[in-house]
Amino acid sequence: MRLRRWWSSLSRRQRGFAVNVAIGVGIAVFAALFESNAAVGKVRDALLTWQVAQFASTDAGRNILWLDVDDATYRTWHTPPITPRDRLCRLIDFAVRGKARVIVVDVDVTNPSVPGTFPPEVPCSGAGGAAAGSADAEFLAYLRHYSSACKGRDAVAGCPPIVLVRDLRTSYLSNFDDGAPARTQRASFVDASVGAGNGPVYWSSPNFSVDDDAMIRLWRLWEPLCDPASVLPSTELLAGVLFAGSDVQRMRQAVDTFRPACAPVSGGAAHTLTATVPVQTRVDVGYPLQLQSDAALRRFFYRVGWDARSGRASMAAFVPAQLVTEADAQHAFDPSIAAGRIVVIGGSYADNPDFHRTPLGMLPGTLILINAIDALIHDDTVRETPLFLRVAVELALILTISVVFLYLPAIPAMLVSSLLVVVSALTLGFVFLNAGYFIDPVLPLIGIQIHSFIDIFEHRLRHGKAHAA
Repeated sequence: MRLRRWWSSLSRRQRGFAVNVAIGVGIAVFAALFESNAAVGKVRDALLTWQVAQFASTDAGRNILWLDVDDATYRTWHTPPITPRDRLCRLIDFAVRGKARVIVVDVDVTNPSVPGTFPPEVPCSGAGGAAAGSADAEFLAYLRHYSSACKGRDAVAGCPPIVLVRDLRTSYLSNFDDGAPARTQRASFVDASVGAGNGPVYWSSPNFSVDDDAMIRLWRLWEPLCDPASVLPSTELLAGVLFAGSDVQRMRQAVDTFRPACAPVSGGAAHTLTATVPVQTRVDVGYPLQLQSDAALRRFFYRVGWDARSGRASMAAFVPAQLVTEADAQHAFDPSIAAGRIVVIGGSYADNPDFHRTPLGMLPGTLILINAIDALIHDDTVRETPLFLRVAVELALILTISVVFLYLPAIPAMLVSSLLVVVSALTLGFVFLNAGYFIDPVLPLIGIQIHSFIDIFEHRLRHGKAHAA
């Protein structure tokens, strides 16, 4: 009775507004059922991909220096099939002499060079007094000396950690316990010189998650492996931990909680190493990064852009590799540009097969890695929107749209409301996204269509009753 009296005390416009709000709330609840719908997900993903692309070149990656094997460098090196190991050695030594904070080598060092393939070798300094030999011998001597001389020392002591990328291949011996093909580490010719890879030279996984449309949007913070069962941290995670000066062993313990259960391909008994139960763990990368299953595959921002025409990245510190490897003493490039930075060595030359689809188009793999490292050290990812923020945004939309439908007929109200949602997505939506929160405009737009249909139906129903009377 009280509710009926309250309803009767309202004016016609107030009752209309209340009905519109009730319809909006009902539609929001109903639309939530379609949040995981595949078609809606594709539209939402396409929109988010486009929005993320708009942030290109908004960050110059000031903490990162890219020593780029560009087209000019590649031609100067006489287009070798494998990165010349003596040149790679000189690039690493340049970063060491420049007092880099971390050195990331995004070059496959699985195989040795082919004798006679490369141009005349340039000796690499700091090789521990080793006699000049082949490019491979120079490189191995340098790593062996570095691993020995810098054991237990850090970047402050002139020994920046070196992160190598490990080639991962499908295992022919094991599957994961769910039957999925397992991956294993492929041996490298530098293994003996690097040792166990526990510092100052480390191994990492260069893999990213690739979506069904062959686009890289998500990082992959660790890679579960078999033969034996283990977990390899990603290059960006390891670089972030080392850049922050955090405990690498503690990070390894954290990712090891995701060790997989492996079973032989023949289907026999599982290996003795079984998966531990993943727990919520924290890794210090300058801030507490939560390592959980949903954080392993998280969308990161591409803020360092790429000009495909000039073949250059929009970075504050970008040096073509030939300016380091081919310069004589008189014209040597000043290594101090590397001071305190994460130095990434990798290629962007056109013949490089390491190009992939991203929200910014086709990018060299090294620039993808640079964006991932930059995003990780700045906590720059798209994360789950807090419930209170989602509710606040939905409530604001419901109230606004209810007012629009109160004063305008159904079709104009639908158009105006849709325009408001689109404008909000392109203004406030970018503000929220820049903070890491995606405000989904897809479901509100669907809700507006439903609201307009209900409004049209209600109008026709009232019109029909008036004619009948």
